Amino acid sequence: MPMADPGSQIETLRERIEESDEISDDDRDALLEFSDELYLLQTEYGDHRHLKLLRHCTRMAEHVGGSPTLWRIATPRRTSSVG
Repeated sequence: MPMADPGSQIETLRERIEESDEISDDDRDALLEFSDELYLLQTEYGDHRHLKLLRHCTRMAEHVGGSPTLWRIATPRRTSSVG
């Protein structure tokens, strides 16, 4: 059975996040915002990396939930071009 492409897996995971009863509203918002940021940073984070990071963060939210540290760690850092 062929694997789905990472882009469709990301969309499936985003749907899971939106519909999950195991993820708090704050975590849901943070996960979707994180995913949006990764979309904006596609030159630095390809679909495979986006999927891996979002999947790991989703599992943490489902099993631990509500950890502000999670979002500080997961938030992509923007690089400054000002020298």
